[in-house]
Amino acid sequence: MKQIVLQDKEENEVAEIEVQSIKNGLVSGRMLKQSFSIEQENQFKEFEELVNEQVFSLLDEIIEKIDANGYRIKNKDWEIYDIQIFENQISLRIKEIAKDS
Repeated sequence: MKQIVLQDKEENEVAEIEVQSIKNGLVSGRMLKQSFSIEQENQFKEFEELVNEQVFSLLDEIIEKIDANGYRIKNKDWEIYDIQIFENQISLRIKEIAKDS
């Protein structure tokens, strides 16, 4: 079982994730534990509610707020964006950060 740790921009460890698949830059997994702030949890809850209510016109706005938390995977040079959480399932897109030669 491969695990990764999600950190916020303050480098707090906010979630431990069991990775179920990584394909074409999309990571899917299950959160084993998390310590998101109330504000962060509210953002994920708002995302889930918008999807459940099929109000897709507002999703870009909430995704921008989520991405503004500057999430990173501990010990990886990956850019993280488009995080989605439904209950304890998580998916996120990754792009390896180009290193200067």
